[in-house]
Amino acid sequence: MLLLTNDDGYRARGLRALADAVQNLDDLVIVAPLGNRSGIGHTISFKEVRVQQRLYAGREMLTLSSSPSDCASYGLEALLPRPEYVLSGVNRGTNSGMSLYMSGTIAAARQAAILGVPGIAVSAAGFEDPDYDLAAAFGREFFLWLRAAQVEGCYFNLVAPKKNLPRQGVAVTRPSLDKDLRSRWELQPSGKYLHRTEWLPSTERWSDQWALDRGYLTLTVNTLDRDCARAEALEERIFSEFRFAGLPTVLPAP
Repeated sequence: MLLLTNDDGYRARGLRALADAVQNLDDLVIVAPLGNRSGIGHTISFKEVRVQQRLYAGREMLTLSSSPSDCASYGLEALLPRPEYVLSGVNRGTNSGMSLYMSGTIAAARQAAILGVPGIAVSAAGFEDPDYDLAAAFGREFFLWLRAAQVEGCYFNLVAPKKNLPRQGVAVTRPSLDKDLRSRWELQPSGKYLHRTEWLPSTERWSDQWALDRGYLTLTVNTLDRDCARAEALEERIFSEFRFAGLPTVLPAP
């Protein structure tokens, strides 16, 4: 069984695109936040959570009045049979670099790995016109590879580049360590403050954001045990075995 979730909420176009892409691959269950939970990180609840059955856009699903990581946890710990994989997305906008620590989309995939199930986070760069179909197809093909590879203790972050960039290939990358997030607080007429953020281009060659800016689809490996040698071996395996849409797979030198 395959569990789908996201952080943009159960009505999100990206969730529908991912469900459409994988619907014939496995038994599918959707557990998604009731509303938009973008940027919430790895938040978990210590209070009562409302779980509701819904029918939306022709699909049965469950919604939680909580976070993406709670959705992954509920799907894995409260449902029978227990899902064997978690796909989170497709997120509207880029999840790269430092957003690894902020993204609810990635947190759901990480929570899956914590609970012993491989997790895949999928995002589409470009907030205005994200390429959901490309990102969903990317997630589908990597899920098929992962299911055959039988890899455990990991979660993965997949991002499709903006539509206006030529497709260069799939880059197996590391998260950018650039300080690529500019943040400011603006006082509003109401007397409240609005937090605005701006993501800057990365100058770190072959980081995930650097590759995305040049038209690569990016794939990063994250291990819970922080075993660098294990992560590198898995990157090598993906480079050798994984192919998507006839594009070359690139593994840059460290």
